[in-house]
Amino acid sequence: MAKKKEQISIALIEIFDREVFVKEPNEKFKKNFKKDSLQLGININFSQSETVNNLLLNIAIKYEYPYEDEKIELLRSAFSFQFEISNMDKIITFEGSKIDIPDGLAINLVSISLSTIRGLIAAKTRGYFINKYYFPIINPKELTGLFTTKNSKINKKET
Repeated sequence: MAKKKEQISIALIEIFDREVFVKEPNEKFKKNFKKDSLQLGININFSQSETVNNLLLNIAIKYEYPYEDEKIELLRSAFSFQFEISNMDKIITFEGSKIDIPDGLAINLVSISLSTIRGLIAAKTRGYFINKYYFPIINPKELTGLFTTKNSKINKKET
């Protein structure tokens, strides 16, 4: 007899704007800018909400550009997404700083959050040079090589 899967519902209930830093480069930089040299850094991790029994998905994004023997940070942002998940205690376990979350659920939460961040970054950078370079569409399954259910941290650097 097949084991019955637990029914769950997920709701994104709050987005926390942790940090948004945008650097407006000088005209020389803008004139010599090459889109293909723009580097994207992503850090994703899960945590348990301190005030309520919800799951937080924390995402930090960084745009860097190599320029004159250094890296210029053009954008740094961090957002936390608070999810309410029914029956969370039956499908997610918290052991100290480690979180055991099913990969399918993690992928869905990361997908929702990355799509939302795309719009947030576009809105927060309106009027700045970097606004022309949208946060790319990323398949969250491509991040699973850096994510395991025993380690709730995703780190990804793209060039």
